[in-house]
Amino acid sequence: MRQLPVPVTKRSARKITRDVAFYRAMPNNPRTLSRSNRRTAKWPELDARVYEWYLAIFALGHRRIPITNALLQEGPTMIVTRFCITGFSASFGWVRGFLKKFDI
Repeated sequence: MRQLPVPVTKRSARKITRDVAFYRAMPNNPRTLSRSNRRTAKWPELDARVYEWYLAIFALGHRRIPITNALLQEGPTMIVTRFCITGFSASFGWVRGFLKKFDI
């Protein structure tokens, strides 16, 4: 119990030592304190281009062009036509995953 950085009860110390493998498997991410198991991107080149497009829009400034979900759904659909990708839909779930993947 003295090795822990904060004072805890005996019950909490037992639980921590019992679950030590779980806590060691967690990444050192102070913001989330959880594992981030993400699947690999289906179209990684598309994600990279959309991120570059997002940074270009962001560089113009939020006041000139507000970045909304509708804009984040429309931009990738324009980029998809250049890559000739079929079966892609920029749904709200895709936008949410994109924002989470690039920590926006």
